[in-house]
Amino acid sequence: MKLTKKQKEAMKLVKEGADISNPAIARELRAVEKNHPKLIHITRPMGDYDGRGHVPYFGAILTDAGRDAVA
Repeated sequence: MKLTKKQKEAMKLVKEGADISNPAIARELRAVEKNHPKLIHITRPMGDYDGRGHVPYFGAILTDAGRDAVA
């Protein structure tokens, strides 16, 4: 299965690591994780959040293979 344009765009946003709060981007990155697990690492949010505002869904960063895929 090839990466879609939306998946590549979402991947570019986390090339160096980011916390994901946008549900549409989260869906695309979860699809990448499911179909191409060697391209992305998804973890707990990387920042410190006190819970008073919106807490990101997760943190994500591309692997070397992921960076090559969107280069």
